[in-house]
Amino acid sequence: MTVPPVPDAIHRALSRHPEIVQERLLDIRHMIFTVAADIGDVGPLTETLKWGEPAYLTEVSRSGTTIRLGATREAPQESALLFNCKTSLIDMFRTAFPDEFKFYGNRALVIPADRAMPCKPLLFCLSAALTYHRRKGTGSRSQRSKKPKTPSPHACPASIDSIAGLMPIKANARSYLLSRQRSKIRLSVGAQCSQPFWAISSSSWPGPQPA
Repeated sequence: MTVPPVPDAIHRALSRHPEIVQERLLDIRHMIFTVAADIGDVGPLTETLKWGEPAYLTEVSRSGTTIRLGATREAPQESALLFNCKTSLIDMFRTAFPDEFKFYGNRALVIPADRAMPCKPLLFCLSAALTYHRRKGTGSRSQRSKKPKTPSPHACPASIDSIAGLMPIKANARSYLLSRQRSKIRLSVGAQCSQPFWAISSSSWPGPQPA
């Protein structure tokens, strides 16, 4: 797929961050568009600014929750993904990836500046956010009635060498998370766990339904 050029407003919003944060956020932006296209039925993304930060919305399909890119007050030198605090995403990510990211409250996932980009976990987190409402059954009616298309073998943008080929989007949540040998991760068994992770049913997704 072709990732759209970075709008001037997005460039200006990112320019207030340190250079390393800008570079990482642009890489994550690339990943967001690529993963959205490969998942299927997410539809075109809306790229805009929310609270002065780049934000990515699934306005057409309503399949996911908003992803914002920026930094936190606690860690201004580190890049962050921010999510709606009413979702259960941060709770899940904190349980699944306690060593890869830092977390602040129930909104922010922070990538430590002193280590390489944790590509596999990031792909998982972006896919989970882009399909959050679809798993909950709260997306648009037409979107819910469709089956996800078969994704391409590689979800990562080829222009980001550190990411390409690390995690095929066809990987399922159960095999990936269980491979981490985290005994505290509880996943229900059954057919739902054999699905790609963006198609996990609401019964296997932790946390309360967002308002």
